[in-house]
Amino acid sequence: MSDFDNMEPVYHYTRQNMIDDGFLVEVPADLAHEAGFRVPVGILIEPWEDCVAWTDKDSEQQQVFQDQTGRLWDVLNMLRFYATGRHSDTVLFTVARIPRDGRSTRPKDVQLKSVIGPGDDPKPVITIMFPNQD
Repeated sequence: MSDFDNMEPVYHYTRQNMIDDGFLVEVPADLAHEAGFRVPVGILIEPWEDCVAWTDKDSEQQQVFQDQTGRLWDVLNMLRFYATGRHSDTVLFTVARIPRDGRSTRPKDVQLKSVIGPGDDPKPVITIMFPNQD
């Protein structure tokens, strides 16, 4: 037994803290469930802004008419497609999305990573991020 076994952490940054601070976007449970996920799903803010976020102004500027829910649905379905039949806690997957840059009209591929593991309690959660993120 070491001296560290009975020590309490000084500070613990939780998944809920990440959601509250705007670093993680929680996918609506009903949409995640409809896409085939039985555990909570969250997306780090950087891939959210790149692959999901979309406004009416984006549609007007780029003359590409999409909506945020549809883009989120695409991410969830591509993850489900790539994850089906795999027995790993990490899945790399590709999503074709129109960049939210004010000018693009054609989709470009982006690679994402999904990790499933314990959340703030021992129950599993899924987190979607870029491959270089933890």
